[in-house]
Amino acid sequence: MSTTRGWTLGETVRAAPRWARIYLPSSGLDGLVEALWLFTLGWEASRAGSASGLVLAAGAVPSIAFVLWGGSLADRLGAHRVAVWTMLARVLILGAWAAILVTDAAPAYLAAAVAFATGSVAGIHDPAVSALPRLLVPAAALETTTNAQRICIRLVQTAGPSLGGLIAGWFGVGTVGVVAAAVGLLPLAGYAALRRTPAPQIDQPSSADLHHGGGAGSSGSLWAGFQWIRKDPVVRRTLPVQGVVNLTTASILMAALPSQARAYGWGAETYGLAAGAFGAGMLLGSLAAFGIRSRAPRRKLAVAVSCAALASVMVAVTGSAVSAPLAIAAAGLMGLMIGPVGSVLTGWTMAASARSDPTTYGRVYAVLLLVTVAGEPLGFVIFSGLASITSTATTAIIFGSAGLIVAMFALAARAVWVGQAG
Repeated sequence: MSTTRGWTLGETVRAAPRWARIYLPSSGLDGLVEALWLFTLGWEASRAGSASGLVLAAGAVPSIAFVLWGGSLADRLGAHRVAVWTMLARVLILGAWAAILVTDAAPAYLAAAVAFATGSVAGIHDPAVSALPRLLVPAAALETTTNAQRICIRLVQTAGPSLGGLIAGWFGVGTVGVVAAAVGLLPLAGYAALRRTPAPQIDQPSSADLHHGGGAGSSGSLWAGFQWIRKDPVVRRTLPVQGVVNLTTASILMAALPSQARAYGWGAETYGLAAGAFGAGMLLGSLAAFGIRSRAPRRKLAVAVSCAALASVMVAVTGSAVSAPLAIAAAGLMGLMIGPVGSVLTGWTMAASARSDPTTYGRVYAVLLLVTVAGEPLGFVIFSGLASITSTATTAIIFGSAGLIVAMFALAARAVWVGQAG
């Protein structure tokens, strides 16, 4: 069991002020841009009916294909540089998307094309942005920075969909795209300001190793990330939990809720409120993660996996809701339960990877994104396909059951209960 003491948030801010002043707000605004984009994509894709899964799939394939390459680029070219150029590309794509949305009736093929372009950029962008803290803060502070960043992201995930729904209701969905592109200029400036930030001097190994991958053993191929995860007794059990639960909850948010809102006449505002309630729940859950870490340090992994099991139950409830109030409330509870999952489990993975072999950090985190964030869109395709054969409610119950089974399997492992590091 690891005895390395994690840093407090105050210690981290004092040791890495540019992380707190520039990176944290920039990544938060980056998350707001993504939240607004996903709101518009989900709403427009639901217009395609049974073909909505194909529209969402257009963004899934490139995001998965490029995420591993993105981790490698972050290691070889520098995370700062990759983050800047991909953020610029994201802003330009969103500007084009806003022009398409002006009619509030984007053709399915154009929505699919924009989803493909955005997914390609996201696959490269996300590993670079996620690797930046490793260049800004000491390794012992990575778990704390992960929690802080997730809370920041939860704030914008709460405000983003609700804001998108209100803007769409008042001014049309095209205005949401304009706002997203304009907001994207702020994180672009923030990432550019971090390009000359030196790595913390109290860390080992050197910043050059972190940028370029270090020794030959870790930089030879991206397979090193998979190999490290396979050998860790905790991560190899908790990573599937993150992947399945993230996939199922994302499917509810992007595929089920928009379809329910259209089918029952709830409108874009209700869809935005339900997605915002999910974000608010995740915010509270992420805040609770700080208490879990301090009050139950040895049981934090088991608590997080248990929350994943409860979140899976709420997946079924949310996806089968027939009234707007029930859908909003269930989405909020689903977010509350999943909040500690990402904060605790991702924080553990990041810290364990940095302590074990920092030179593979970018690759390990790229694999983490592949299984979790980049893997989420696959659920859209599966969900839409099953829903077209059965129903939205039945598919939601199937997805919730799958998440519950995976979580219970992880809870059966002793390493998850004792927090045994590899």
